[in-house]
Amino acid sequence: MFMRIFCDNCGSFWEVYGRDNWHDDKARQCPHCFGKISKDLWEQQILPAFGATSDANAEILKAHAGEHQPLFTIDFISDSLYQNYKKGVRK
Repeated sequence: MFMRIFCDNCGSFWEVYGRDNWHDDKARQCPHCFGKISKDLWEQQILPAFGATSDANAEILKAHAGEHQPLFTIDFISDSLYQNYKKGVRK
């Protein structure tokens, strides 16, 4: 599982994978323009939200394997932040 981050400053994306050190400054820094997500926001909001998503997917997989329930995976995508981006219109 990985997290894809969009940088509105330069318009690029980068991914942070499970093998990366999530507490390293590089994880929350855009590799293209070097803009950073604040450390407080990263640790108090982003990492817990990603962890909750990862935990939910693990529980779904567990139910699928143990109880033969249908397999689903959950991704959260913020639609309101990228409406202009999706339409090809930049600020």
